[in-house]
Amino acid sequence: VGNNVTFTYSSDGLIWKKTNHSGNVHANDILYIGNSMFVAVMNYGHIASCESCNTNPTNFETQDMSNSFSNKDFNRVTLGTYDIVFVGDDGFLNYSPLSTTTAWWSGFWSKSSGTNKNLWGICYGNYTFIAVGDNGTIQTSPENGTSYATSSVSPTWTSRSGTTNTLFDVIYENNIFMTVGDNGTILTSSDGTTWTTKSSGTTKKLSGITYGNGTFMIVGDSGTILTSSDGTTWTTRSSGTTNNLSGVTYSK
Repeated sequence: VGNNVTFTYSSDGLIWKKTNHSGNVHANDILYIGNSMFVAVMNYGHIASCESCNTNPTNFETQDMSNSFSNKDFNRVTLGTYDIVFVGDDGFLNYSPLSTTTAWWSGFWSKSSGTNKNLWGICYGNYTFIAVGDNGTIQTSPENGTSYATSSVSPTWTSRSGTTNTLFDVIYENNIFMTVGDNGTILTSSDGTTWTTKSSGTTKKLSGITYGNGTFMIVGDSGTILTSSDGTTWTTRSSGTTNNLSGVTYSK
């Protein structure tokens, strides 16, 4: 996903094709929720989903929700046990009921995230949601065995602190929560409550993080790539580029 409502797809990761969508909004994140269905979040209050994407990958349907959400930019989306949750500017937080058979905008429930800071990342792990953003914002919320995509139940989000640097991405892998951000910031937590600073060996902005094959990998500005087997000791790798790197993933 990318600028101008760009959606690209591939069956093998080698050959890519572009859908025929167009527009002036940026697609910021995309998530597979199961049963051949994807959801995407975009700028200016726009969202999209693709049903039966395995057989019809061009079947992305976009919706303009800007009137409902005051033109907020939606930055990241994640999947819990019961809900699809996405975050955005000014602390925006939304729960939508998880459904792999009907359009996911069948219900939107904006909830308080406990902050008015821009939120750039969100993840789910160990029955807990973690959202991160500007000025070191870390917000946590337990799932508590229920859906919050309803007017009758409100989640509890609690502010945590570990840095004043802006944080851009967060994951839960190998029983560790990890978040990265400006000035080489790396923070880890076993429970989402207490966060510990790890030395990255760089002051570059770190934008993306993933885990696979027993290794954490972080990417950032000026071609920065860092790897670690334990999340504590980090090694700088040569990326072959000086361009800024903003995202990374691992495919099994």
